[in-house]
Amino acid sequence: MLYVASWSWWNIVSFHCLLYHSVLIKRNGMTLKEHPFLPSSAMVVSVEVLSESRTWEEALEYCRAHHDDLASVAPKTDVLLNQRELPKHNTTEHIWIGLCFLSRDWLWVDRQVMDYAAWGEGGKPWCPHAKMKWTEGVWGAHDCEEKLNFLCFIHRYKICNDKLSEL
Repeated sequence: MLYVASWSWWNIVSFHCLLYHSVLIKRNGMTLKEHPFLPSSAMVVSVEVLSESRTWEEALEYCRAHHDDLASVAPKTDVLLNQRELPKHNTTEHIWIGLCFLSRDWLWVDRQVMDYAAWGEGGKPWCPHAKMKWTEGVWGAHDCEEKLNFLCFIHRYKICNDKLSEL
């Protein structure tokens, strides 16, 4: 299990929190607040790399049934962190991410704003599901029936003014 995140500002409802994103391995049930690198205002996202291969729909269903959701890879820092961490796992070259084509546009399945894009050669495609070539950090459309490894969000937490809550 990985905790993935980047330095940035996060605005939700009417308050701001600093997002702290780093990659660290969960060890022996350590709670988020005990970790020495977390500031008083943060958001921490834990991601699991699934080495089993599934179609995009199966990956989405699995993540929603057993975890939180198929992972979005929104900011560039998340892509870079994934590039650094994924080689430690035995994964397919391409992995499913939570990006789908709906109503003539690409959307994250968890409803995150798509303020960063990393489309590979050929630019933004017009077909149903996206994969990420983690070795290069680029996205591309892919046959949604192909079975690939995938990333699931496990937990998403926000810490604002020293109060921890799940997203």
